[in-house]
Parts: sequence; structure tokens; C-alpha cells
Amino acid sequence: MKLFIYTLLLFFSIGAVVSEFIHDYKSFKLIKYSCKSDKYFIKEKFYFTHKLPGDNSEGSQGEWVYYGNIKSSGKDGSIRGWIKAMESKWHFDEKLQQYYFNIWYCPDLNIILDIIEGDISDSNNSSFQGWMIQSWFRAIMFIMAVPLTIIVYKIKKSKKNEI
Repeated sequence: MKLFIYTLLLFFSIGAVVSEFIHDYKSFKLIKYSCKSDKYFIKEKFYFTHKLPGDNSEGSQGEWVYYGNIKSSGKDGSIRGWIKAMESKWHFDEKLQQYYFNIWYCPDLNIILDIIEGDISDSNNSSFQGWMIQSWFRAIMFIMAVPLTIIVYKIKKSKKNEI
């Protein structure tokens, strides 16, 4: 049983290493940038062009994905949210004749964190907390890859010697 648990953790660890390598160590950078959030995250406008039902949508009241671009950089992006909650947060730009959301955006990582609701480092900002939990989990699993490899190797070796 111990071998199974450590092997499963090793599997997640290897997944974190591969994921971080592919995404240019985005989780580590996000943790670093969160220490000085006012320096790295800016308030920006996200103009959405269209919306589509999300993967787990339950009819018209389910989750929707809003696609569009960021005003300053022009980069494309998307935001997910429940349609009733999102409708109350969009604004209309009379000049451009387009709807937009006020968002937190990190230009260095090209990440749209979420719609602005208070300060980014506020304890009530559940989206930012979610990003940070995911980043810390990946970072910890990344760091644990080598120790877990050694532990699994030693457990397999000791079982082999018992036989």
C-alpha cells in the first residue's frame, strides 16, 4: 500500500515537472509575482466578442466561456463564469460599441486572473486564491519529484531483498 501511495505521488510529481517545463515555469513565476502583486498585475479591460457554453453547462444558466481580447495588448483570451454572475459584471463602451469586463491581468505571464472584485491580494478574492493554491500545489509536487523517486526506488529495492 505504501508503494502504491508513493508511486501515485511520484506520478503527480512527474506531471507537475512536465507541466512546468512546458509552460515555462508559470506557477513559480506566479508565486513570485504574487509577492508584489501591485507591480505585476494591472487592471485592464477585456472586450469580449462572443460567448459559448462551458463544458459542464446546464442549459442557459450554466457556466459560459467569454472570448475576446485585452485592450492594451490586443492579445486574445477567455474568462469562464456563470452567466447570471457574469451579466452583472460586464460594462458597455459607448465609444467602441462593445461589452467588456474589468479584469486583473499579468502582462509578463499573459494570464487573465479574473474579473476585478476588490484588491487582487484581498483575502476575499477567491479567483486569485484559486490560482495561488494551484501554483503552490504544482511547485510542491515539482520539488518533491526527486525525493519521491528515491523513496519509491528504496521501497522497491527493500521488497526485492525480502523475497
